[in-house]
Amino acid sequence: MRLSVALLATAADVASFCQMLKNGGTHRGQRVITEASVKEMTSRETKPELKEGYGFGLQVSPNGFGHGGAYATNMNIDLKHGLITVFMVQHAGFPGNGKESGSAFKSEAVEAFGSDK
Repeated sequence: MRLSVALLATAADVASFCQMLKNGGTHRGQRVITEASVKEMTSRETKPELKEGYGFGLQVSPNGFGHGGAYATNMNIDLKHGLITVFMVQHAGFPGNGKESGSAFKSEAVEAFGSDK
C-alpha cells in the first residue's frame, strides 16, 4: 500500500503563513509559534561553503527566507524590501525562457511594491 501526503493551501493561506513568520510567530495579534521556532526556521543550518542556505524547513539568505515547492510554486519573505511574494503555479517544465517567470515575478513585485529597508 502506498500512502501519499500533500499540503494543500490557497495563495491567501500561504501569504498569511509568510506574514506570521515575518512577524516573528504572531498572526493578527495571536502567538502561533514561538519566536525560538521562527529563529530555527530562518537561521542558516547548512555549511557556509554550500551555495544554498537552509534553516529548519526554509531556504534562507541574508535578505530573507522562503520555500519552493513542487512544480514551480514559491513563497518568499524579502526582508530587505519588506515584501512577501507567493507564486502559485503548477508546471512540470517551462518551455523556452518560461523557467525565468518566477524570478521575473519577484523582480516586478519588488519594483512595484517593495520598500528599501
